[in-house]
Amino acid sequence: SYTGWGDISGTSSTWSNGFSNLFFKCPKLKDVTLAEGIKYLGVRMFRNCSSIASITLPSTLKRVNSAFVGCTGLTTLSFPDELTEIGSQEGCTGLTTLTIPAGVIINDFKCTNCTALTNINLKGSVGTEIPANAFSGCTALKSINLFESITTIGNNAFKDCTSLTQLTMPASLASIGEYAFQNTGLTGVALQRNLTLIGKYAFDGCAELASITFSPNVTEIQQLFQTERYYVAQRFDLHKRLRLQRLRFSGKSHHPWRCTKHQPRCFQE
Repeated sequence: SYTGWGDISGTSSTWSNGFSNLFFKCPKLKDVTLAEGIKYLGVRMFRNCSSIASITLPSTLKRVNSAFVGCTGLTTLSFPDELTEIGSQEGCTGLTTLTIPAGVIINDFKCTNCTALTNINLKGSVGTEIPANAFSGCTALKSINLFESITTIGNNAFKDCTSLTQLTMPASLASIGEYAFQNTGLTGVALQRNLTLIGKYAFDGCAELASITFSPNVTEIQQLFQTERYYVAQRFDLHKRLRLQRLRFSGKSHHPWRCTKHQPRCFQE
């Protein structure tokens, strides 16, 4: 039943494709009650409902279907433990923290341009990939834990996360996409042994980046930096068993490249 555009109560067990964009741009909608028994929300169901500040999701909910895209007033959102899919939280500029349940398929999860988001806690979610643009534009993001099943960080995944200064790369990580960490606040990067590919401009514009430790299995490093205005990495630590086939740089650094031991032809191995 619906009791007006300022207050909604629902008992349908399946609010899915038939309710796509159902309340799109309802700026006065503030109070939403979702009853126990609801399993699915309609795709982008509450899109751009800017007055919703908080909402309690039923414990029976399985799929969110990007229902809250553009809900700029949403400050808190607690997901039930049985959830398997969230989709996109793009443009939820009021959210400050998010905890992602263990059963969520992370491959489809995005928080693009959530500018107030400072912390994301992944509870060992299902999936192998941080998708392209997943956290791009999250300028306040300081902390995220990447669980050990992650093998791929997609293109632009953390682009413009200027507050992200530290990130532990999981041992399972095999590839980093193009522009993945462009314009982040990272100060140092330690790349694990399963990593084989680093996409072009992956660390471009990282003004605070002082050191990079490469994994021993990297076979291709594309152009890491593209402009000459950044104070980019001053130190490379390359393992002796590094099977590097191609290394390409473009642009210039204000600091000369130097290897850990300052040896001539240090990339020879």
